[in-house]
Amino acid sequence: MLLLSAYLANPLAYHLPISYSQVGATELSNPVASCYSEGVVAANRLWCLLYEREKLMKEVAANKYQYQQKKPIYDGARELEVLSKVADNAQKKQLPVRDVQLYAQIVMDVSRQIQQHWFDVWEEQESLPPTLSLHQIRERIDQIDTAILDSFVLLRDNGSITLQQLQDGLRESFADLEGIQPSQDPTLFTDLLAKVILRIEN
Repeated sequence: MLLLSAYLANPLAYHLPISYSQVGATELSNPVASCYSEGVVAANRLWCLLYEREKLMKEVAANKYQYQQKKPIYDGARELEVLSKVADNAQKKQLPVRDVQLYAQIVMDVSRQIQQHWFDVWEEQESLPPTLSLHQIRERIDQIDTAILDSFVLLRDNGSITLQQLQDGLRESFADLEGIQPSQDPTLFTDLLAKVILRIEN
């Protein structure tokens, strides 16, 4: 908690013209390309990619629930692998490694929460079979994570973004995503994520 509190500063930033349109549903086959339509600015692309990443968590949950005998949601080895890969990629792109790892940890925490949400739903009603294998899902997540780091670089190199802009964009994009209301506070995840991303950009 002390580590997180160090990232809750609100540095000054320049204003960018950003629209806040809700991300529409896209095909699972190409989650990255769906966020790169013509005229989309880097900030809008970023929260589109984040939305696509978290939307895949229902598929992850379905695989664990149906095909892996309700495999535990937390996978420590997988999370360490992700954090290590994130650190390597952040270093290559000259992004602040610890800030990017903190961002990744928050996203993984919420990803587990979304999976748990669907586990709880399926305890009460029949679950639908997953569309993708866990391997296919992880390939897509890796593609999205790479594109997210590229968006961080674009935002950093093309001008700063304000905390309010990040919060507004993330809240709008995640508005229809089920399972991301920690402590019954629907804005906690997006606000924490916005503040960490702001640290990466400054």
